[in-house]
Formats: sequence, C-alpha cells, structure tokens
Amino acid sequence: MYSIYAIPVRRYSKKLTALVATLILLSNSLAGTLPFLRPETANAVTNYTEIPFTPSELSSNWTPDRTTPSGGYNSTSFGGRDDVLEMRIDTTNPSPTPGFYRTEGVQRQITDSDTVKADLYVDSSWYSQDVRAGLWAVGNDGSGITAYPIVEFIANNGGAYTGWRVWDGVNGGWTNSATAYNPNAWNTLEISLNKTTDQFDVLVNGSLITSNAGGGSTHIGAVILNSFNNANNDISYN
Repeated sequence: MYSIYAIPVRRYSKKLTALVATLILLSNSLAGTLPFLRPETANAVTNYTEIPFTPSELSSNWTPDRTTPSGGYNSTSFGGRDDVLEMRIDTTNPSPTPGFYRTEGVQRQITDSDTVKADLYVDSSWYSQDVRAGLWAVGNDGSGITAYPIVEFIANNGGAYTGWRVWDGVNGGWTNSATAYNPNAWNTLEISLNKTTDQFDVLVNGSLITSNAGGGSTHIGAVILNSFNNANNDISYN
C-alpha cells in the first residue's frame, strides 16, 4: 500500500492585450504559455480558480476515473498543508481486469480553462515500489474530447527509470524528461493549452518539459489525478 498526495487543482483562463510581469501562469489565443514571473500582457482579464480538496469538494465534484483507488481516497492534512487529496493504492487489491483498468484515480469536469495545475508530493519510499502518479488534462474542441495530455512521476518502473515523463495525447507515446524533481517535497505539475501553436505545454516546478500536439483543442474540459496499480510489479500497461 502507498499513498499519493496532491493539492489543490488550479485552473485558469484569460484574455490579453500588452506586456507586464505577473505571478499567474496562463495561456490564451493571443499569447503562449507563461511560467511564473515571465512577461505577460497588461490589461489582462484573469480568471483564476483554486479548488481545494475539501471533503465537500471531493464528494460533490470528483468521481472515479477508470477504477476507484483500491485503498480509497479522502481529504487530509499532509506535508504542512491542509485540504490535501490522499489516494491510497493497494497493490494487493488491483482491478481484476489488467491493463486499462489498473489505472486508479479521480476526475473532475471543468469549463472554460486553458491551464490546470496541481502539486504532487514525491515520496522517496516510492523508488522501490513501481509507482506512477500524475496529472492528466482532457482537451476538448466543444464537440468532444481531442487529447489526453499527461505529466507523471514514475518510480522504478521495473527497475528501468525514475523521474518525470510526458504522454503525447494526440500522437501517443511517452517521453522521459531529465527535469529535476524534489524528493520528499511538493512538486508543481502544469498542463497549459497554447492556442496559437495548437499545443499543450507541460511544466514541472516552473520548467517547460515539452510541448505536444493540441489536436485542435479549444479548452480543457476535465482534469484527472491518478496512479497505476502495478499489482506487485505487474507493469503490463505502460
């Protein structure tokens, strides 16, 4: 059994018009994805929503994705923070259906958002446990799903790799990243839609990892937090 801790999901949308520095990271049809303290645009109308993982929020707005976390999930205090989502993965109790349904997590529908961001606590105890935990966005073009951009921390993976990796939600395929991670600490994951380039920009702790195809997405319609249950080193679904 191990636990995944995340705090809170933040989502953004905005309109832009001239250059300034700002603390909020957003994307927009007129500008690219902007990390903290990078020049943005003045006279911007910024809509910023932070969604803490309170018990009421989890019970009202979050639903299981693929498979309910095998050890359950709840709101807790952890790592010096309150309103933390804890998802417990019980490797002795995976889905009886291997592959697709071994991914356990929760999702929330959102509207009119260009960027989603959440903090993930990377626990050094994961290194020997074959853990995968990450942030998924769901791209949408107004008529349906267009992409599933993903950034996740993968530990051990059968002894092969520990670190960040990104999924191209349009063309498929994982790409490992040498971007540093903070062990036994919070790490900020971010997926932002750049409408100018039709790409999803993926950042970890403010550093751009990569930009992948957007598939014609006009906004992010949902956010998913999950982990793959390796069922005592069964890693058949990568």
